[in-house]
Amino acid sequence: MTAMTEQAKLKVFLCHASQDKPIVRDLHQRLSSEGWIDPWLDEENILAGQEWEYEIEKAVESADVVIVLLSSVSVNKEGYIQKEIRYALDIALEKPEGTIFIIPLRLDNCAVPRKIKRWQYVDYFPSERLDWAYKKILDSLRVRARNKGINIEYLNQEGIRPIIYPPLLVSISNDSDLKPIQSIAEWQVNEPSAELQDRTPHTRRDNRQAGEWYICGASRRGKLHEHDAAFREDEFVIEYAGGWVLVAVADGSGSHNLSRVGAKLAVNTALDVIKRKIEFIPPSNSMAKTLLVDALRQAWKVLNQESWGRQSKFHDLSTTLLLLMYNPKNNLLGTAQIGDGLIVAQMEDGRVALLGKPESGEIYGQTNFLTNYQLDELALKCGVIDLPGHVQYFFVMTDGVADDLYPPQERLHGLCKAIPSVMASQDPDKALLDLLNYNIFGSFGDRTLVVICKREEIAALSKWNAKEQTSGFQIKL
Repeated sequence: MTAMTEQAKLKVFLCHASQDKPIVRDLHQRLSSEGWIDPWLDEENILAGQEWEYEIEKAVESADVVIVLLSSVSVNKEGYIQKEIRYALDIALEKPEGTIFIIPLRLDNCAVPRKIKRWQYVDYFPSERLDWAYKKILDSLRVRARNKGINIEYLNQEGIRPIIYPPLLVSISNDSDLKPIQSIAEWQVNEPSAELQDRTPHTRRDNRQAGEWYICGASRRGKLHEHDAAFREDEFVIEYAGGWVLVAVADGSGSHNLSRVGAKLAVNTALDVIKRKIEFIPPSNSMAKTLLVDALRQAWKVLNQESWGRQSKFHDLSTTLLLLMYNPKNNLLGTAQIGDGLIVAQMEDGRVALLGKPESGEIYGQTNFLTNYQLDELALKCGVIDLPGHVQYFFVMTDGVADDLYPPQERLHGLCKAIPSVMASQDPDKALLDLLNYNIFGSFGDRTLVVICKREEIAALSKWNAKEQTSGFQIKL
């Protein structure tokens, strides 16, 4: 008699915050008892001496399903759980359309992060509904197992009997014609429908001479929008007027249908307001803050007017907005920030100075937008800053870049190392656009970056950096 070959099981990764361990342990035990499910839990599966971060990443990559357990703790917590979610999201978009891969599971009455809101969630509370909720989870896992061709053993009146499902999904074109659905093995680059209005180019780049300084900006569509045949939602504008370096960067909310319109209107309106007034007012800290407040308020009004003109909701034009105005001669700096992203300076002594305050929403993956505020609240988002020394670079970026550089105090140096070669190239804004085409697992949003630096330092820094950078542009984190 030969030994029975061990049947494959459905691999389920339990993504959770450590504070939710008690309920996660219970769920792990219930899933394990099914016999055909192999749930992965760090305290059960990571051996002493193993590198836990590597083992978690490996488990997410090999999982058939990722159950993301959401609670008021986990959605507001910074740390490794957020990296796990990003890994899972990246992998999810490589699965065939319709595949059950991410199952959000709420442990309490928390909001679901917008990045995983596209998937139907299950409420694993209150206690009297746990059995019902668990059955819903099993229903989804059975469908996934069926598509994987995994044998499921279940008890019926006759005892234990295996059921074997075919591994291919099928679509029915007529009563007798069955065709396999093509697998999506990698990210796709798809063009938006020709019927869509408010079209925007997939990339944008620009540069300006600013006295002794140089401004360079680039923006490109992210992998998620490429895959979903959507437009780029980011926008930026750079100017040099009245001795001031001016930058506006915005990131439209992808979940609102007019957000790219809102982003474009916001950056153009804000800088138009500043440019019209800046040459007629003597430079000072109070002048900088006044202009920033005016810029935010006018951008808010223009979005409001646009929503009325289109007979749409104000929030349909939701966008972040980051502003920077810098007067090198008088060493004056003012910034304004609505939403996420990053305004930061790399000092000549290597220190990193955060020049804005990124805003997050109530939960991870969300942020605040210009349309979330009342007009009289916007003044609180502007400020003037005393620089803690001599600046080497200013950076203004959307979250598509900022998230990859978190925390900036530790990872901004990777970007700084690449910038001299970019700026010293014959076509710096194109080189910056190429730089933004880097690949990092779990990074798939639109990317926009504006760099401000002294021209005289670029050549020297580029020669020094060329010894270590000979194979193109990369952000090494």
